[in-house]
Parts: sequence; C-alpha cells; structure tokens
Amino acid sequence: ARAADAVPEDRHAEQMDDILDMARAEVLAECGDVYNGCLLAEEVMRRHEKVSPVLAARGRRLLGISSMEVGQFDEAIAQFREQANIMLAAGITLYAVASLLSLGSALEASERYLESAEVLESALSLAQRTGARSIALYLHRLLAQTGMAMGEEESVAEHSLAAARILQEQGRRALAAEYLSHAAMAASNLKDNVGAAALFRQAADLEDTRTDQGCLDRGRALRRSARALVDDLTLPMARARLDEAREIMEEARQAFAGVADTEGYSSAWEIGDWHDDMAWILWRVGEHAEALDHCKRSFTCYVSAKDRGTAAHPLTLMALIHAEMGDSKAAREDIGRVRRLLGHQRWEGHPALERVTSLEEALDKAS
Repeated sequence: ARAADAVPEDRHAEQMDDILDMARAEVLAECGDVYNGCLLAEEVMRRHEKVSPVLAARGRRLLGISSMEVGQFDEAIAQFREQANIMLAAGITLYAVASLLSLGSALEASERYLESAEVLESALSLAQRTGARSIALYLHRLLAQTGMAMGEEESVAEHSLAAARILQEQGRRALAAEYLSHAAMAASNLKDNVGAAALFRQAADLEDTRTDQGCLDRGRALRRSARALVDDLTLPMARARLDEAREIMEEARQAFAGVADTEGYSSAWEIGDWHDDMAWILWRVGEHAEALDHCKRSFTCYVSAKDRGTAAHPLTLMALIHAEMGDSKAAREDIGRVRRLLGHQRWEGHPALERVTSLEEALDKAS
C-alpha cells in the first residue's frame, strides 16, 4: 500500500484500491481465512460495471482454488471456466493455458475424466503453439494420468511417450525411463508386444548403472522387454522371437550380477525372480520341460529368501504346465504344495490360491 502511493494511477488499467484489495483477498485466503478472502474478492469484482480482465481472472482463480480446498468441485469448475474464458478472450495465452490446466484438474477431481481430457488437450495445443515446453511436459503427464483413469491406452501411450521425450531432452533420465515404462505397458495392453518390448528396452538403456539401484532397475526393465517380446497373439510368432528373448534375459542377468546383498536387497530373491520370468517366457512359447526347470529354481531361490508368498507363483505355473502336458497327477501335487505353502490364515485370499482352485475345478471337469 505504501508503494502504491508512489505509482501514478494512469499507469494501470485497474484502480489501485482494487489491486490492493484483491491482493489482500489472496493473502487472507493463503493465511487460512478463506471465507473473508473470498468475500473480499467477490466484492472487488462487483465494484464496477466493468472490471479489468486481470482482476477478474485473479478473483475467479481465488474462488476456484478455495472451492477445490473444501471439495466444492462444481463451484471450482464454474470459476475456473470463467477464468479461462476471460484469458482466452483477452488473448493472454500463457495465463489461458494455466486457467485451462486448473479447469482440467477440477474436472478430474470430480471424476469427469472425458471433459478433463478435452480441456487439457486444448491447453496442450495452446502451450505447444507458444513453445512452453515445461508446461507442455506437465500437461502430457496429466493427460497420461487421465488416460490411465479412463482406461484409454492410446492416450496413455501417446502422452507418456511425449513426456519421456521432453524429459530426455532435459536430462531427467530416471523420470524419462518411468514414462517410457508407462508407454510400454500401454502398448502391451494394446497388443503391440513388439512396441512394448522396444520401449522397455529404451527405459532400460536410460538407467544409471553406476549405482546398484540403477543396475537392478536396468535388469528388471530388460526382463519386462523380454517378456513383452514373446507375448504375441500367436504361438509361431512368439516362438520366432525366443532366441532374442533369451539374449535379452542373459543381458538382464548380467545387469544385476554384481549387486551385493544388503538389508533391503536379496540377490537370491532377484535371481529367483529372473528364473520366474524365464519360466514364463518358456511356457509362453511352449517349451514346457525347460520352463519347469526354471520354475523349480525360482521356487528354491524365493524360499531361501524367506518369501513364501512369492514362492507360490512358480509353483502355480508348474501346476498349469503339468495340466497342459496332460499330467493331472503332477498338477494336483503342485496344487497341494501351493496350499501347504500358503496354509497359514495370513495368506487367505492370496492370488495363487484362487488360481489353483480354478485349475483344480478344470481338472475335475476334465476327469
């Protein structure tokens, strides 16, 4: 207020008292007096027949944020929509992007995902026209999250990949790898297993192997790439990629081979998980005998790491493989082992118990 006395009034489109009172309203809200802050903002916006676009937008923003804080999403949507309309009409592009971003977030909070996506797409288009890369990155990430909430895998793949590319340009390799993995999972859900494998490989190549965690993350991403490679709709195509999948799996094993045990990491568990993935890959391409061998190794490693819950997974796959081979006796023995392993009540509801129950029902019907 003291500084305002030294500023000529003709330098501003707004009256100085209005500028100060809007600032006071914002400070009141920031300090926790949301009710009086909103009242003051409303009063400033209604003082004159015509209010400046800047003040009107600030008032709408304050009312929108305050409404979000108390869970009044419909009111927040109305306020942010007005703010966006003001900025768009005034041609203030960057503020219009910010307004649309707020509107999209409010729509998402009220679970109106489709409308949120449409608004955020509009904001992204504006941000790209102005060259605002950081804002574009934020919007791509939001749109990827919105796509996940809606189950729109095409949107998840598109925006996760776009976000990953910008993050790579910024040198943010770890976060770029995370979004490449999101894109890979979306590609897998879209039955593009080759594309998914390539994206998991790209994510693996971004890991910092100067650290133990980077080595582990690289190995795990490579294993996901190998699994995706053989996860084809047809067995002949899956089998055609087995040799490549084996090479990737060996590369994955080498990635974590030198990582020593710590309080939070077990090399026995990690190699067990590697065998578990190898077993799945071999089962997927019809190499049953070799798959069973990896299941046994996986089980032994998990047990040595004292992880009974995860040890049930290779046993469950063994039961399935034996059933597919027509050896119902061995399959039932595997089912019994799973139930004994998870016999304590703490394991009630474990996914492996549900799977072996379904498998046992199928065996009963076939016998």
